Amino acid sequence: MARISGIEVPDQKRVEAGLVYIKGIGPNLSKKVLGKAKVDLNTRVRDLTEQNIADINSAISSMKIPVEGELRRIVAQNIRRLQDIKSYRGMRH
Repeated sequence: MARISGIEVPDQKRVEAGLVYIKGIGPNLSKKVLGKAKVDLNTRVRDLTEQNIADINSAISSMKIPVEGELRRIVAQNIRRLQDIKSYRGMRH
């Protein structure tokens, strides 16, 4: 399994679909990341070279996409902020 942004991506998937396993990256963003990294969308994850994986990781970081832990922290902060200001959206029942 390839490790991209700290997440194990399944080997049998196409790279385009495999990146969706990373929280914060959807189908559209996956295509943009692979375009910037110059990796073919139809390549299987098991066929990626170390250079391809490095290119994908650098494309994600250069696009400043919050993924996984950072994204979870941002969402938690937003929920906490709404609860602190007693917004209806941030209230628990």
